[in-house]
Amino acid sequence: MPATLFKKLKLKIINFHNHISYFFGMSLIKYVGVLLLVGGLCMSGLSAQVPTASFVITGKVSTPENTGIANVVVSDGYHVTTTNTDGQYSLNSNNLAKHVFISVPSDFKVPHEGNIPRFYKSIKGTTSNITVDFTLTKQGKDEHLVLTVMADPQAQIAADMKRFTAEATPHIEWLKNTYPRDVTFIGMTAGDLLWDAPAMYPDYVKAFQKLSFPFYQVIGNHDHDEKTTGNDYAASHIYESYFGPTYYSFNRADCHFVALDNIIYNTRPDYKEEITQEQLDWLQQDLSYVDKNNLIVVVMHVPAYKRNGSIGVTNLGKLINILNGYKVVFISGHTHRMNKTVINRDMVEYTLSPTMGDSWAGDVNVDGCPNGYGIFEISGNKLMNHYYMSTNRARDYQMRVYPVGAVTAFSNSIVANVWNYVPGWKVEIYENGVFKGNMIKTTGYDPVAYNYYIGSSKPARKPGSEPATTPTLFYYTPNDANAEMKVVVTDDFGNIYTEFLNKMPDKNDNRQVFFTESMGEGSATSPFPTVLEWTGWHNSNITISAGDCPNQPDVRSTVVSATATSTYPECSGSNNVYFKAEEPGTERGFAINGIDASAFKNIQLSFGYSKTSSDVRSDLEVYYWNGTSWVQLFFLFNEIFQPSGWYRSPIFSLPEDAEIDGLGLRFVKPATSTNSIRIDDVWLTGEPRISASPVVNEAADVNSTGFTVSWDSYPIATNYLLDISERENFAVADSTVLAAWTFPEIYAAGAVAGPHIFTANNKDKFISCTATGNDSNAIPYGAGDGSETNPYAISSTGWENGVYKKYFQIDVNTTGYSGLTLSSWQYSSANGPKNMKVQYRLSDTGAWIDVPNSDLVMPNAAYGPTSMLTDLALPTACDNQENVSIRWTMTSSMRTSGLSTYIVTSGGTSRIANIYVKGKAVDAVSGYQSVAVSGTSHVVTGLEENKTYYYRVRATDGICVSNASEVKQVITTATSLKSVLNEQDVQVYYNPLNDCFEVKAVPGITGIAISVSDMSGRKLKQKELTGSERSISVNHLPAGVYVVSLLVDGQCYTRKCVK
Repeated sequence: MPATLFKKLKLKIINFHNHISYFFGMSLIKYVGVLLLVGGLCMSGLSAQVPTASFVITGKVSTPENTGIANVVVSDGYHVTTTNTDGQYSLNSNNLAKHVFISVPSDFKVPHEGNIPRFYKSIKGTTSNITVDFTLTKQGKDEHLVLTVMADPQAQIAADMKRFTAEATPHIEWLKNTYPRDVTFIGMTAGDLLWDAPAMYPDYVKAFQKLSFPFYQVIGNHDHDEKTTGNDYAASHIYESYFGPTYYSFNRADCHFVALDNIIYNTRPDYKEEITQEQLDWLQQDLSYVDKNNLIVVVMHVPAYKRNGSIGVTNLGKLINILNGYKVVFISGHTHRMNKTVINRDMVEYTLSPTMGDSWAGDVNVDGCPNGYGIFEISGNKLMNHYYMSTNRARDYQMRVYPVGAVTAFSNSIVANVWNYVPGWKVEIYENGVFKGNMIKTTGYDPVAYNYYIGSSKPARKPGSEPATTPTLFYYTPNDANAEMKVVVTDDFGNIYTEFLNKMPDKNDNRQVFFTESMGEGSATSPFPTVLEWTGWHNSNITISAGDCPNQPDVRSTVVSATATSTYPECSGSNNVYFKAEEPGTERGFAINGIDASAFKNIQLSFGYSKTSSDVRSDLEVYYWNGTSWVQLFFLFNEIFQPSGWYRSPIFSLPEDAEIDGLGLRFVKPATSTNSIRIDDVWLTGEPRISASPVVNEAADVNSTGFTVSWDSYPIATNYLLDISERENFAVADSTVLAAWTFPEIYAAGAVAGPHIFTANNKDKFISCTATGNDSNAIPYGAGDGSETNPYAISSTGWENGVYKKYFQIDVNTTGYSGLTLSSWQYSSANGPKNMKVQYRLSDTGAWIDVPNSDLVMPNAAYGPTSMLTDLALPTACDNQENVSIRWTMTSSMRTSGLSTYIVTSGGTSRIANIYVKGKAVDAVSGYQSVAVSGTSHVVTGLEENKTYYYRVRATDGICVSNASEVKQVITTATSLKSVLNEQDVQVYYNPLNDCFEVKAVPGITGIAISVSDMSGRKLKQKELTGSERSISVNHLPAGVYVVSLLVDGQCYTRKCVK
């Protein structure tokens, strides 16, 4: 018959079948099927098939020890039963059944093969009684569960599958490893595993071997065999051969998971978005074994509701009726758009954006949503949290914020795309830290997606794509386009996400640069060496390797970073690493190995990179080596709409496992990228592990001759240094010059730059300068004219490529001194270094630590206030040390003549003079100067009674010493009370914070009677003070003058006190 007539007749038959089966059950279906066959209709065109044979399936569900497991739900897709107390079951079936499968209980492991669940056995073609057994392994019931759902991975060609394998599953495993170990992960797809490419199923299955947990699959329209037309029953045969039944259930925590097939397939473009009656009948039976208190999670391909509010599944009403009485979360895909629909009080649906983005053409879908997957956190029977996880991004990457001018329709506004937004979320804006209210929601194009998919620049993978608008844009018009903008998004689960534009630097005095690599000295010219051939690296103590990459980039001295004066002030110029533009399929990369990061915590990475035009730049993958493996860091370049040039990358925060001696950094241009990129100036910053002050406690067990001092444990400390003094500053009042390099006489041949003033143990200390190559030898002095404003000074050339590598250095013995200060004068020529900083270290192998407030800026060929230090306080870590190394190090390549002529040249000079290191002689209690203590407490003895002492603690790891703790005061007790109390022994004052009168008394007094009277002598309040109690509340009394009387051992002390 004509195809169109057959199609209409087929649909009428299907609808008739659905109505009949819904009202009268399966027995009448068989009868109707026979009538249809007698009528001569082609059975292959029907959704419902007619069984021709019946049989019984029996079997046992047991543990590996063959112990039967009771109450396990078993099904063939048409009938459902449970095992008895011995684990035995019996199930009536027929020849239409393709599988027998179990609904794995929550307290048993999911059986799987390469992380593809194997909860089923194929029985297709069976016509007689058979036995099918299952084995399950016992486990503890899941308390906390994370469900990972990918919608529409949909690889079609080998390049798609390569990206899926390299990006999606590894990122999911990375995310899993960020959760606590007691959290169970389980995965599901939401259909369209492939794009009508069944030959790729083996590669798809192999990709899941990169995971450490089972991942269930759900069928979509593109997972049917397009060669099997007009027969929905048969069209899923290839999918089933890899993944089993197209609908099933399982249990985790207090949740019942259901996978449904809501595609009735005719041909590739012709299918119905509907659930067959067989499935609905099966689901009703399946749910009869599920507690009403359990959460039901239904994963299916076509959403129940689409983004415009229309129904997606045509017979949704029947499904809702079956699920009524349960709390239900639907999860779906298919539409390639993010959406959330609240169906009713107990049911909600989350529709996910595709894992493939737009057919693996890029990293974002046409509406700007990144490639990714859904995360659903479950505890017990409750959905506790949901967020969208962007592939190759960090967890908090939940929006993209664009600067003023990026979106044409809102040219004066900043715009944020919050792709997972649903009503009820808050999108707030702060300008320069001031809250400005909610951003305004609108619909429009995401700029990244628009520029990627518009016009002639469409990606080769999907040249027919067009950008699409999204209703998840928000805009705000700032008062100042250059102000710091902070967008704060709060979702419906209370998660808070923050993104900045024009972010001001964090004020963290402890953070400092500890590693830089500027790609070296000397000019890398044609023929350009690869990174493995180049030998002129900035650091001599690193190694360069291929980083497991088959091809390497070059080192070049072309297109240098010196042109980036406004957007990239740290640039060094000279050489850079160049990843060239080339056809897809070539991966290039290299690794920097052997970085000692063990002395620092909270490490951050950044680097310079270049782009050739406003919207062309290669992708770049960045990894770190944690001692055992390469771990990828996820980020988004932030110069999308800026012109060609050099930029500083976003800041990467490295996890704690990067804080090692042997840290590696790996940079890879992926094989999918065809554009070029250059990188330069790799910087690592961190907070010194031994620098911050220990936390010391109040003295305990105070007696007449001592006390117990304790402090909090300090990470990585091996010892502590305890000081006790009768002076609060631990030193005598007057300072002593320990060493001074002032060069009062003109330089004479053979003279060396030793100190002019010095203490005995600093006689032979000299200045060194790495800019001249004299790392440790004394150097002559000869600059200046000896006048008061232009003193004789040490001077050196050779500062090019010297960032954190070239410096002046002195060494000073501070034994017996504390309260150290440093003074110096510095000067640079027009081509010399502009920016320098003072650092110190306490051993030859220790890390260099920044001295606070020591940043120096050189005027152009002159001394000036910004290049001079006057009695700058050195950290207390330097107190009482046999050797303290101090250096003035170059911190940028900028020369003093300014931005227009940027980079320091080889002929540029820098000089230093008038260096003074001063200190005060330590005044410590005998036996308590830098006492080494191995634990976190110490019993102090041998002190005088009724005397005030001060104590402090420093931590050390044997190489570095921390700054000193807060200074604490303690007063030893008296052996007996004085016979007469006087003004100095007892004092009373008003404390407005606590609204009370407080008593300060000599040690040894353990009991005081206190009374408060008005000026007429009327007693208003009295109290016995016991133990350490020393206050009486007066919060009920008005402001005024009161008489406070104290009674101790019959002695009375009276004074006036003002509230």
